[in-house]
Amino acid sequence: PPPVRHQPRRPQFPLTEHYSECQDYLPQGARYYPSFLSVAEEARLLREIDSREWSSLPGSRRTQQYGALFNYSTQRLESLPSSQLPPFLASVVHQLQQTGAFPHIPDQTIINEYVDDQGIAPHVDKRLFFEDHICTISLGGTAALLLAPLTPNAGDAVALLLEPRSLLTLEGPARTSWQHSIPKRPLDIGKNRQWPRTRRVSITIRVLKPSAKAMLRSH
Repeated sequence: PPPVRHQPRRPQFPLTEHYSECQDYLPQGARYYPSFLSVAEEARLLREIDSREWSSLPGSRRTQQYGALFNYSTQRLESLPSSQLPPFLASVVHQLQQTGAFPHIPDQTIINEYVDDQGIAPHVDKRLFFEDHICTISLGGTAALLLAPLTPNAGDAVALLLEPRSLLTLEGPARTSWQHSIPKRPLDIGKNRQWPRTRRVSITIRVLKPSAKAMLRSH
C-alpha cells in the first residue's frame, strides 16, 4: 500500500503570522477583522482612555475596568460605582452590533495597556462570570496572540498578529477550550519579518452571566 502522509504539525511555539497565513489553523469560533476601526476612531479612543485614571497591577500592566471589576488578587467579581459602560465606548458597541461582529449587549470591559515587553499569561476568561462570547479591539502597536488548546491533540498552537484597529472575537471552542496569551518579549518574530513591540492598548468587551449579575446585586 502507498505510504500514509501526515500533515506536519505546527510547532508548540509558532512563528507570528498574519491572519491570511494562519486562518486555517485558528480554533473554531475565533474570528478576526483587520481594520475594524478607522484611524480617526482609534485616535479618539486613545485620547479618551488616556484622559481617565489607570490602575496598576503589581509588577505588570496598567488597566481600566468598567461595568464590574474583576479582582486579580481574589479572583472575584466586584461592583463598581456605575454598572454602565462609559459613553466613549457607545460608538464601538454600536459598530459591533451593526456589523454583526459581536451582536450582543456588553456590560463589562477591561482596558489593558502593554508597554515594552509586557504580556499576559495563558488564560481562559472566567467562565464562572462571563458569557460564551468576548471580543478584543487593538489600539496602537502590534502584538502576537498565542492561542493554544487546553487538551493535547485538540489542535496546534497559533500565534496571530493583532494589528492596530483590528477586532478579534472568541466564542465556542475558541473561548472555552483554548487558552490565549501575549508572550512577554520585546518583539514578535515571523517567517521573514519582525514586529518590534510599541505601546499597545486593548479593549476587551464581555457579557456578564445572569448569576454574576445576581451576585453583584446581593453585595
